[in-house]
Amino acid sequence: MLPNLSRNDVNWFDRGATNNWSQTAADWSDVLLATAIASPLFLFGSSAVRNDAGTYATMYVQNVLSVYSVSHLPKALVNRYRPYVYNKDVSNEEKQSLDATHSFLSAHTAVGFASAIFLSVTFDKYNPNSSLSPYIWTSSLLLATSIGYLRYAAGQHFPTDIIAGAVLGSVIGYLIPLIHERSTENVELVTPAVIPYNNLVSFNISF
Repeated sequence: MLPNLSRNDVNWFDRGATNNWSQTAADWSDVLLATAIASPLFLFGSSAVRNDAGTYATMYVQNVLSVYSVSHLPKALVNRYRPYVYNKDVSNEEKQSLDATHSFLSAHTAVGFASAIFLSVTFDKYNPNSSLSPYIWTSSLLLATSIGYLRYAAGQHFPTDIIAGAVLGSVIGYLIPLIHERSTENVELVTPAVIPYNNLVSFNISF
């Protein structure tokens, strides 16, 4: 049984999404999402990436699994109806599904942006000073943004869901390569500092 919902109960910024409903947009968002997830694999065409295949493959898997897991956690904690639940053109059967309460946040958008940022950052890492860098960044971010827009047009998510997903995905997509880069730094323990009566330990960190 659905509660008595009103569009006026939705904040002004998100309210427009309650007018949206499109299965076609939802289907296309799935297609673009699959494309975004697969896009970092194209870098295996680079000899630099192939020479570091083990590390790159590990980062790729970690990026996908991390953003997928983290982005689905709020769905179980925040009981927010999807915009289409407020739409009178949508059937009650659709509105009463369990998925109808999983609006926050947009996992599609999160995964899309995580893939886009990951692809762009790692491309720059393996291809420093490449003239293709601006095109990689632009095309990958455009793809991720298109996913977010389609989720909005489909009536699946509010703008705040999409913005939250974009921020989360961007952070994860940036951090995964950064963590692996930091892990290659050499940190070695040196002898205790020779200062009488002081228990000091010095470290030598090389980058």
